[in-house]
Amino acid sequence: MKNILLLVLLCTSVFASATITIIKSNGGPSGYSDIYENHNNNGDHGLSCKNPGYDACVFTNPPSIIGSISGNLYDVVPLAMLVEDQIALGNYSGTIIHNDEIIITWRGSATNYTITVDNL
Repeated sequence: MKNILLLVLLCTSVFASATITIIKSNGGPSGYSDIYENHNNNGDHGLSCKNPGYDACVFTNPPSIIGSISGNLYDVVPLAMLVEDQIALGNYSGTIIHNDEIIITWRGSATNYTITVDNL
């Protein structure tokens, strides 16, 4: 029983928080040619898109986070889109509290920014 509980705790901690780094540079009017995605067991996720091409800059395997209060699973992509909307408005740093349990912070520029998603 202890082993099962330990496994559940380890799995929960892997998804308890996520740091997402998205870098976009030198894209063309139709998208990007070079898209790199990486994930590790520490909750870090990266997406790098550069050079003109025809592909959208999106995660193929989108990361998720478990809400600390509700236990709900949140897809990080819609959370990142909230930030991208703010960046499009010229707000290059800030914080959003989502559903009173997820905190989203970001800092950067229009083409290079870091988004951090975590529990409150």
